[in-house]
Amino acid sequence: MSKSTLHRELQRFAQDMCLWPDMKNVPYRYLMVDGTKVRLQETDDKGHGKKVEVRRALASVGENEKFELVGIWIDKSWKQIREDLGHKLKYSKLEVLFSDGGPGIVESLLDPGMRLQRCMWHGKRDFPYVLYADQLKKTQQEPFKAKLKSIPGMNLKQADL
Repeated sequence: MSKSTLHRELQRFAQDMCLWPDMKNVPYRYLMVDGTKVRLQETDDKGHGKKVEVRRALASVGENEKFELVGIWIDKSWKQIREDLGHKLKYSKLEVLFSDGGPGIVESLLDPGMRLQRCMWHGKRDFPYVLYADQLKKTQQEPFKAKLKSIPGMNLKQADL
């Protein structure tokens, strides 16, 4: 599919599908958010497609219940998304925020009383960087990496799941 077709389809999707109703009557307990960088057809000064973040939020009413898309935003801050979700959902009833811990997510979306659950894949991937940010060099990181590997859930692969 060409870039122009993809861009046109994304615009059509946004116009037709992204008219979100008031969902305050749905007893959502879990909120999951993520973002993906995309390159728009609109170009910058150098003639490159403008890079923006497409962000989405999904919510679930409980354990073993599916997550439903409750919002999608293009080039909006997490703070703006929090305001929008506050108008759509009964935000005070949300118990857990699932995220990769990207910049601005926790600061904007985690309300008092909510628990944060980091994505297992991102947590495992980012662990050495977090240790490095805490001033631990590679050799000093090894005992901590070994502890992480000793956790059974951290060794699961997609095939195992």
